[in-house]
Amino acid sequence: MAKLFYVIIPGSISQSIGNLTALTQVYLSDSSIEGIIPESIGALKSLTYLDLSFNNHGGFIPQSIGNLTSLIILDLYNNQIRGLIPESIGALTSLTRLDLSLNYLHGLIPPSIGNLISLFDLYLKYNRFSGSIPAEIGNLTKLSDLTVSANRFTGSLPESLCQLNNLSALLVDDNQLGGSIPKCIGKLSNLEIMDLVSNSWDGIISEHHFVNLTNLFSFRISSRSNLMVNISSRWVPPFQLNDIYMDYIKVPKFPKWLITQRSLADITVRNTSISDTILAIPNSVRYLDLSNNHMFGNIPALLCNLTSLKTMLVSDNKFSGALPPYEDIIIDDPKGYELTYSSTLDFLYSIDLSNNNISGEIPKELTNLHGLLSLNIAGNRLSGRIPDTIGKLDKLEFLDLSRNELAGHIPQSLSNLSFLSHLNLSFNDFSGRIPTGNQLRTLDDPSIYVGNNQLCGPPILKPCPGDTDSHDFHNNNENEFYSDDEHVWFYAGIGPGLLVGFLGFCASFHFIPTWRYFYFHSVERFSDKIALSIALWWRRFQN
Repeated sequence: MAKLFYVIIPGSISQSIGNLTALTQVYLSDSSIEGIIPESIGALKSLTYLDLSFNNHGGFIPQSIGNLTSLIILDLYNNQIRGLIPESIGALTSLTRLDLSLNYLHGLIPPSIGNLISLFDLYLKYNRFSGSIPAEIGNLTKLSDLTVSANRFTGSLPESLCQLNNLSALLVDDNQLGGSIPKCIGKLSNLEIMDLVSNSWDGIISEHHFVNLTNLFSFRISSRSNLMVNISSRWVPPFQLNDIYMDYIKVPKFPKWLITQRSLADITVRNTSISDTILAIPNSVRYLDLSNNHMFGNIPALLCNLTSLKTMLVSDNKFSGALPPYEDIIIDDPKGYELTYSSTLDFLYSIDLSNNNISGEIPKELTNLHGLLSLNIAGNRLSGRIPDTIGKLDKLEFLDLSRNELAGHIPQSLSNLSFLSHLNLSFNDFSGRIPTGNQLRTLDDPSIYVGNNQLCGPPILKPCPGDTDSHDFHNNNENEFYSDDEHVWFYAGIGPGLLVGFLGFCASFHFIPTWRYFYFHSVERFSDKIALSIALWWRRFQN
């Protein structure tokens, strides 16, 4: 009968745990435990389950861990454990799950890890491991999930990985791996997720890398080095992807095979130097990012009729022509797959067409996208006016129409966009008074309107015609009113003030005799002084 060991009070694991030799399961996840994992834990030779995840364990993995030969699960996820993986870990031949992720482990992965022949899941992500991925991992033929993301691994992927016929997830992203990707990886018919992002791959990826990947539904790759994709335009892949991510690699032509992916939801093919036109996109796509390429030609109307699309980013390309309407019915027949597009994008919430060469006017149909949160069509050659119906985009939070050739008045309906927090209309040819009111009162940065020399009114300093005279007239009238009013009250107050003061002066003499005596005595003395001064002055004058 299995015995469970629980710790309720936060603290550390005592060395005395080694006395509990009958213990089979230790579950201490998320128990606020600190301190080191004691060496005495190696005495628990009946232990099958050790979970110390989500704690604050420090120190090292004890060498005695190799004594736990009955151990099936070892989970040290999210602690502060440092140092190396001990070589003794290779003795845990019954282990099915090893999770050392989110710690501060470093150094090489010991070759003895290849002895863990029962292992299904190996998680080493978010540490500081270095060196190459050991070829001995190829011995783990039962391995289903290999995750070593966010470390410092170097070298190339070992060819021995191709022996892992049960592998369903290969995540080696965010390392310093390089070299060419082994073609034999295409033999891993159970592989579902392959993430090779943020490494330094070089060489060529071809259809041979995918030849038997019938279960693949997520493929992600990018490179800090020189990697090229060279796949035939006639290739039909054996898989159905849910998402594809390709960034900073060379893809000469638009991948035509994307149209065969009936469940594809997310497409990111950016910074790939594609010099081509958009051919076809599956109707299932919700997120489309084709930015920072060399794509040219008109934006095909089929993009505007993808009923599931929520985010479209095609900025920094070389598209030209006018923005297509959102209501055409299009039948496309690429490679025998007939697709019909007939619905507008009612649920699209982000469009980024910035920094292309798009001309023509902003289609009025654009304002029918009631779910739109972000619209960026800056840096094009759009002309004409902003549609007066732009106020219908009542959920819009981000609007950038800068660096175009738009003209005319800015529509007052912009003030109806109560959620608008970012607005940029700079460097166009707008004229007339800047609209005010509602949400526009909070967007008072003059740089929003810079480069439109014919605009006037707040928040810029340029007054509109007629504003200056009426403003001065109003101020003059106001000043004259207050000036005249002050004079009337001043003169009107002099008489009553003097009268009240005189009556108060007389009343004080009547009711306070000492004041009366002092006043008249002072007047008399002052009069005598004046008379004496006059007499002395007269005598000097006569002499």
